[in-house]
Amino acid sequence: GERNGAPPPARSSPQEGERRQLTVLFCDIVGFTELANRVDPEILQTIIRIYEDTCAVCITRFEGYVFQRLGDGIVAFFGYPLAHEGESERAIHAGLAIIESLAGLDVPEAGRLQVRVGIASGLVGVASTEKGAVGETMNLAARLQGIAQPGSVVVCEQVRRLAGGSFDYEPLGDQALKGIARPTPAF
Repeated sequence: GERNGAPPPARSSPQEGERRQLTVLFCDIVGFTELANRVDPEILQTIIRIYEDTCAVCITRFEGYVFQRLGDGIVAFFGYPLAHEGESERAIHAGLAIIESLAGLDVPEAGRLQVRVGIASGLVGVASTEKGAVGETMNLAARLQGIAQPGSVVVCEQVRRLAGGSFDYEPLGDQALKGIARPTPAF
């Protein structure tokens, strides 16, 4: 739609849910398709369960909320349903904890699972009824995860700014990300 500075008319229906300022963490397994083609479906279920449980433990430890599980993809929110201090910082801690925890596990027929994590902060429209969420922040987190090297966390400028100096960042420069209007600095 057009942006002329005027906010859209305020209205709320159960389907639309609410717009919330939060931090989104996207995580997926590196080489999942190859793994899925290689192992027995029952073993794959076991691998996914180990992976999901590990992610959930790390996310919960830092007061995040596992919002969706999409195959090998996990979407977690920090700041929903409850807001806490330092959401971006906690999301990065959770991402690093997931990578570290999985590196220490020897998963049956998969060995060591490697993941990629992308984290973005901003407004997200959350419809709690059907577990749906929309907005550029969701897309941005997914795209950042897509450019992450195996075993690394990639964050946007806002997350880096909000998380402060608790971490060492390596600038990845401006990234042209699909579905994101302007080049996006990533770290």
